[in-house]
Amino acid sequence: MRELAKSVRLRTYVIRRLILAIPVLFGVSVMTFTLSHIVGGPIGAVASYVQNEQQLHNPAVLDLLIKQHHLDRPLYEQYFYYLVELINGDWGYSRTGRQPVLNAIGQYFPATFELALVTTIISLVVGVAIGIVSAVRKDRPIDHVTRVFSLTGVSMPVFWLGLMLQFMFYYTLRISGLPYLPSSGRVDIFVALDYPLQTITGLYLLDSLLTGNLPFFLSSLHHIILPSLALSFTSLAMIARIMRSSMLEVMRQDYITLARSKGLSEKVVIYRHALRNAAIPTVTSTGLMFGALLGGATLTETVFAWPGLGKWATAAILTTDIATVMGFALIVAVIYVTVNLIVDLVYGFFDPRIRYG
Repeated sequence: MRELAKSVRLRTYVIRRLILAIPVLFGVSVMTFTLSHIVGGPIGAVASYVQNEQQLHNPAVLDLLIKQHHLDRPLYEQYFYYLVELINGDWGYSRTGRQPVLNAIGQYFPATFELALVTTIISLVVGVAIGIVSAVRKDRPIDHVTRVFSLTGVSMPVFWLGLMLQFMFYYTLRISGLPYLPSSGRVDIFVALDYPLQTITGLYLLDSLLTGNLPFFLSSLHHIILPSLALSFTSLAMIARIMRSSMLEVMRQDYITLARSKGLSEKVVIYRHALRNAAIPTVTSTGLMFGALLGGATLTETVFAWPGLGKWATAAILTTDIATVMGFALIVAVIYVTVNLIVDLVYGFFDPRIRYG
């Protein structure tokens, strides 16, 4: 009976959060629509539905598009029709991706998701470990080293780190005749031609494992190492600092002293009692970090020519592709709302005192 009541409360909480997300997404759509029309003007609005640049110079086509999408109406009416089109799945045409915006999002999102997932795993494993070691050995040499490492990671520009990684592990090793790591792309083009991948999820590492395509898997793994290292360095440094601070605070609590007085080993005290409570702030920062990565690690994807949302959005901004920019802003908002909801639900696992209702 208690489990049923808990399940009902959780379902009610999720539904309430989803309802509260509607005004957030509505506000984002209003802002992106207004700003895009201010920046792009009437031509930019029409160009959002144009699939060929030459159509912009054809008066008959322009008049047809203007009437078809109600672009001759007042701005508030245009927004109403734009909202109806959004709900119906018409997000405009991405000239950058040369396909409808929703199709482009479906094409570029798996690459960004795969990079974000690998980056988050590296950041969590290394960052949490560094934070625990630093807290347990407070004010010892290893603590000072990890704090300097964390400060360096937080302060270092990710695009500069990406370029340095390319120089060291691609250019330097290659001209020396040593094995090197790829500097761009998701997979070697010749491997993709010789061992074509059967796409299931769009995640190269997962799909190649599921289909037993080992050469494709190894090539994908080699290609993701440098961009994920560049992205994770800053993230894991932040996680390490937060984890260290949380662990130091938890280790001073009375229940930790009580656990030690019972004769429990230090390992049990740290990993069974302290870590679970200290992990809550880390969950928050990881959720925000993962949401940001899913929104497109713009600089990293550009530096490493990673075909994800960030690179796609950057190209759209440079070419004033209004439909793509608006679609990217909306999908980022959806991602953040979803990730924040998941983070709030994960809190309950780490702290049973949290109640939803």
